Amino acid sequence: MHSRTIIACLPALLLGTCGVSVARPSTSNGMVVDLAVEKVEVTPAPVLVGQTETILVTVRNVGEATVYTSPCPAQVYVNGVPLSFACIEIALDLPPGETIVQETPWTPDTSGQKTVTAQVRYGGDSNRANDTKKLSVAVTEADPVTDIAVTGVRLYPEMNYYPPPPGPIPAVTDASSNDRQEAPTVEGTAVVGQSARVEIRVENQGNQRVRLQNPEDVSVTVDGTPLEYAAFYPIDLQPGYSTYVSFRWTPADAGEVDLVASVKTLNDGTYVPGEADIEDNTLSASVVVESPVRDIAVNSISVFAGGPIYYLDAPNGAAGAGGRPSTQPPTDQLPVPIPPPLPAVGEPAQIMVFLENQGNVWERDIQINLTVNGEPLGATVAGTQLVQCLPLAGADVSAGCVMPPYFFGLLPGSVQAYYFNWTPPALGSYVIAATATPVEDEVDTEDNAGSLTVEITEERVHDMSLDAMQLDELELSPGSTVRVALTLTNRGTIREDNVYVDVRVNNRPYIYQRVGSLNAGETKLVQLAGRIPRGARAGSYILNAMIPAVYAETNLDNNRQELTIVVGPGGGTPGAPPKPDRPR
Repeated sequence: MHSRTIIACLPALLLGTCGVSVARPSTSNGMVVDLAVEKVEVTPAPVLVGQTETILVTVRNVGEATVYTSPCPAQVYVNGVPLSFACIEIALDLPPGETIVQETPWTPDTSGQKTVTAQVRYGGDSNRANDTKKLSVAVTEADPVTDIAVTGVRLYPEMNYYPPPPGPIPAVTDASSNDRQEAPTVEGTAVVGQSARVEIRVENQGNQRVRLQNPEDVSVTVDGTPLEYAAFYPIDLQPGYSTYVSFRWTPADAGEVDLVASVKTLNDGTYVPGEADIEDNTLSASVVVESPVRDIAVNSISVFAGGPIYYLDAPNGAAGAGGRPSTQPPTDQLPVPIPPPLPAVGEPAQIMVFLENQGNVWERDIQINLTVNGEPLGATVAGTQLVQCLPLAGADVSAGCVMPPYFFGLLPGSVQAYYFNWTPPALGSYVIAATATPVEDEVDTEDNAGSLTVEITEERVHDMSLDAMQLDELELSPGSTVRVALTLTNRGTIREDNVYVDVRVNNRPYIYQRVGSLNAGETKLVQLAGRIPRGARAGSYILNAMIPAVYAETNLDNNRQELTIVVGPGGGTPGAPPKPDRPR
């Protein structure tokens, strides 16, 4: 029994154009390579104008060799015009006798007889006679259908600002089924006293474009009381598309309420024919309003070294040194990141406090007090408001915001990480304790605190030294070459990657060059070259060289060297600095 692979194609925003196969060199034993288009089908039937069809192309390997091919080996044409789509899978091996079923979407825009052609284009194919197959398809105009429906309700906490909704999106439900959801599940929850956004999903299940441009076209009631719009934008729905309309609701009492969402019936003469299926224009749902429960908890605490990502050594030792992690990716394999190590003495570290919202209220104002061995750690309040409200011109804050405030906050049931910076001062044991300030009316404060004991057992010293700077000549003339020799030493205890040198003349940029990596204790001689402009003015110039601080370096006193060079007679712009050589 042969297996088959079904491959779908999407519009060409993804990987590569469908129908382009990847040829692999012929097999060493000279076996025959032959891909054949076995069948072409179009579904669903009948094929209608404006209805998305799927062209199914079955390609079989009828040769003797396993071939390495694009998962969409066939180019599909309609009346000679290629359909440009992209495969969603990577290339694969297709053994002899097995098939690929390629799915290519097609939406006819005119009626009439259409010729669908599928053609395999595979390098090294030995038999071109079976590479192409055609199918004649009749495309007819669809009978006009007018049908709009309410297909869903979702609730979530009211934010300070909502951007205009995105354009309509393709409906997920089957527009041809018109199945009505008698007891729909409402997404989200409603909480007493908490302003909620009620979003109604409106879907065009017909085949005509529908426009809803008046606020009264969509409505929502709760126990018979109409809800106000959060915002209303004219709705322009293509067939098969849906969008959301937003309302605002603040429940006053706990219990069960009846929510009814309605969209107007399209039978006022604007659309021909009028809407026949009007049962799904109204959706009723029972919503449970919960009493507010406020409860936050410290879920966990983590500590790790900040700074660069660490990688495993390459098998041959090309990356890293002495079996230790390196910040430089291996040169002979893909980078393999490993969890960053615990912080060392003097290295910046990050403390992550994970808070969990165990209640049903969106908590927007979170405060965390953090101590290390009982001492408060710097800024102990985790600010949750990112941007303050910028009021409209001539109005107070309550009138609206040009740039509304945004919040980190904690959604019900969510876990959020809050970051704090810390540099261990010495070796030893540290108790990191985090306490979340109780929110108003919090029901359980026992889990608002947590702690973690960290052992700092390593002292990693980061210290690059510029030991010497030498020039071939200290007296130069305009147009001559400046040759600089720099001696660098890694006086720390850990390998340093991405080391640079910065050379300046009279504090103006001259040469900036990457040196690379130095293992602990390693010394490296770096040769640099520049030139003196032909128009440089005679005189003395200060040549400064420095190593920009590497990660966590604190001793910068040995990172600099300075020399004075003398440029001999020559006209030109006063004080014009030398220039580096152009890269060769």
